[in-house]
Amino acid sequence: MKQSRVAIMVTCILASACAPKVVENFTDNSTLYQSKIYWHSAPQVWDEELQDSVIEWRRTANKYRGDVKTVKTEDLNFAGRHTQPYQKLAEARKDIGVRNDLTGLFWELKEEDNQTVLHCYFPMPAHPVKRMWLGGEETYIVDEETGVHYKPRVTTPDVMQQYFTVQAPKDSLIDFTITFPPLPESTRYISITGVPNWGLYDSDERIKIKRNGLENTEYDQKPNIRTPQLKQPEQNYNKDDAGTWACYHKVHTIKPLENQNTFALWRTPEATYLAVPHNQTWTREYYRYNSNTFLLDGNDGKQYKLKGVQGVPMDHLFWVEECAGDWFALVLEFEPIPLDVTHIHYIELDGEPFNAWGANPKGQQIMDMEVETLRENQKLFEYVERKIVE
Repeated sequence: MKQSRVAIMVTCILASACAPKVVENFTDNSTLYQSKIYWHSAPQVWDEELQDSVIEWRRTANKYRGDVKTVKTEDLNFAGRHTQPYQKLAEARKDIGVRNDLTGLFWELKEEDNQTVLHCYFPMPAHPVKRMWLGGEETYIVDEETGVHYKPRVTTPDVMQQYFTVQAPKDSLIDFTITFPPLPESTRYISITGVPNWGLYDSDERIKIKRNGLENTEYDQKPNIRTPQLKQPEQNYNKDDAGTWACYHKVHTIKPLENQNTFALWRTPEATYLAVPHNQTWTREYYRYNSNTFLLDGNDGKQYKLKGVQGVPMDHLFWVEECAGDWFALVLEFEPIPLDVTHIHYIELDGEPFNAWGANPKGQQIMDMEVETLRENQKLFEYVERKIVE
């Protein structure tokens, strides 16, 4: 983060004799948006001034230091109800081996007392953490349709344009807030700049405001995706013999997408359907979907298992025979996710090794997919008939 003015370091002191304020409200009708980002925690180092092992937070780029300001315990807010979801997510990530060295920083934008409040939650990775930064002269909410900038009025604690050190118990969850003017009811798309520790610094990343809660109250209809047709059945299936694999054709072709990680999602009471795109490089290509694939709730770490793949087998390699250059979609059916789930991780664990040209049994992990964005992607998966000009 570029910085032209000298920043001040603030030391946030937590005294055990003072009971911290605990904020219990979480995801109600005042919530406009919420998201999470993951950073690597820096290693602990010895600090001569504090005579303690500390973490210097890496995401703070400012290099200037100045006077020290002490913030009393009663000026810090702690988010009690957020602690359990963070712990569940950490446990789930550890169980499946998904980069459990990362620290998840959750934030949410809310309407409170006729103001717009950005809650930046920080789970203490150690005690203490130095070189933190909340916001400064680059911090704004920008209306992406009108260009109007909304400037912060106050932060809690008072650390605007300042470095600060947090001395709070390890694994406690601090609720830093930045208060902005109220956004008009007509506001639909915004960006948030100047809050780099929570991933909010790129004005190119548009955020869709969700008024009246998270707009997750409706189910979808089951997707109308064409089922692949069997061209050649399995013949004494052997994972190491490509000649025994089944072959499918007449798949659900779609318009080309920007990349193969652009998924779409449909929620129904019976199942969650995830459309996965593929770009056919050769006339005949092989695929496999493993039954150990699941969706992970981005907030509480709950798993939703894969129940099946529309029209093709699970755990068996199979061929798709179509025109080179085609884009097509296969539909994965998972256990139903609740309507209040806002972000999911797609977790495909490694499969059984096999012998084939270019064989790669490794799975993939696509993190922090927003459910509403996935639902909006449904329109990208409409059937398109292939056209060939000779």
